[in-house]
Amino acid sequence: MLTDNEGIRHLNRDFRQINEPTDVLTFPSRPTPHPKSTHLGDIAISGQYATAQAAEHDISLDHELALLAIHGVLHIIGFNDETLSDQRTMGFEMQTIAKSLNFPELSEWSTLELAEVSSQ
Repeated sequence: MLTDNEGIRHLNRDFRQINEPTDVLTFPSRPTPHPKSTHLGDIAISGQYATAQAAEHDISLDHELALLAIHGVLHIIGFNDETLSDQRTMGFEMQTIAKSLNFPELSEWSTLELAEVSSQ
């Protein structure tokens, strides 16, 4: 799902009790009794947040959206980014996947703070 800051803020508030926008949210699927089910979950991305991050990272919006989608998929399959160690692991995995898709390498990728997004 591609939404705006207000839409993702509502999702963040309703599902995480955090009343502010973010760049990407993930909603892993619950286990299903259907063995052939391949639906792993859903991803919501704020286009507004992605636009600000793309400008900050000096990359195209398409590249940023792809990175956010990769980031979301990694969350769905169990990666976390709560600790510095987890963030490094997630960043490495994101770069590995992005490189395999022929995206230019970034020296470092991170989520912008809300204040940075709001000022853009």
